[in-house]
Amino acid sequence: MTARGSADTPPVVDDTIAWQHVALEGGDVVPHVRVRYQLEGTINAARDNVVLVVHALTGTVQASTWWKGVIGEGAAIDPTKHAVLCANLLGGCDGTTGPRRDAPDALPPISTRDQAALLARLLDALDVEAPLLVCGGSLGGMVTLEFAASFPHRVRSAVCLAAPAVQTAQGLAWNALMRRAMELGGAREGLALARMIGMLSY
Repeated sequence: MTARGSADTPPVVDDTIAWQHVALEGGDVVPHVRVRYQLEGTINAARDNVVLVVHALTGTVQASTWWKGVIGEGAAIDPTKHAVLCANLLGGCDGTTGPRRDAPDALPPISTRDQAALLARLLDALDVEAPLLVCGGSLGGMVTLEFAASFPHRVRSAVCLAAPAVQTAQGLAWNALMRRAMELGGAREGLALARMIGMLSY
């Protein structure tokens, strides 16, 4: 665990938590899962000031760096008042268990429900029953929707940006093309082509 902060800035905790034998929605069990998270600000005594920020596909735990104007002192999400929690999603690329260059099949297929369930586990570990807000955009918005559907009693408010509740047939077709581009082109060229398709089709 690393922690930083000063008299002029809110404290920041960057840590990793691990669980054994995590069951997934599809029936697979992952023997060991690590989740990296960052907490910016202080959880109050009532533990009711946590804002859970869910990142997009290639996001990181440093939410205040990629969501400037939304997170910051005096902004809508203010680390001097709120405890801003952002965890790298399952399958992510910022310290949480996911595929690696040397182990591209490190995880079985996962879903937004699996990602939401791990966020609930993280909240449990931090002794937070219901965040003040759960929010995210793109994939983060879809995980936010899934969190609200799976744990309605734990959601006091939620904001979803650029995230469909249901995918359209055309959206599924575009996703199939992007996955095929990655299969044919590999981790570098295939992903680059898939992102181009994504940027044109979103």
